[in-house]
Amino acid sequence: MESNRVCERYKWAVWMVIHHLKMKKEEDAAQISMTAIQAKRPRKNNNIVFHHDNARPHVEARAIESIEEKEWDLLPHPPYSPTEAPTDYHINRSLKNWMSNKVYDDLDELVDDVKA
Repeated sequence: MESNRVCERYKWAVWMVIHHLKMKKEEDAAQISMTAIQAKRPRKNNNIVFHHDNARPHVEARAIESIEEKEWDLLPHPPYSPTEAPTDYHINRSLKNWMSNKVYDDLDELVDDVKA
């Protein structure tokens, strides 16, 4: 049945998932997303980047229009890239913890630290 179909949405805030939810196909993704963002980050109201995979409900015209109406930046998922799925970063908490509070002056310094 059409109304029972759900799609998953991931909302990212700079370095972390803001919210993951399942929603019915006919629901407005942008409105639900904005509610989730406001609940999690009350002061965040601009420079929102929406990252999703290429599942049909996520790339249909209505979903894209809804995101553009909110004036969010759309960060599309590569066409087929299982090594760079949006959840990969969420899964790799050890990397996130290791990188926390580190500041690098340039890319070479970062590369050297990772290789060490």
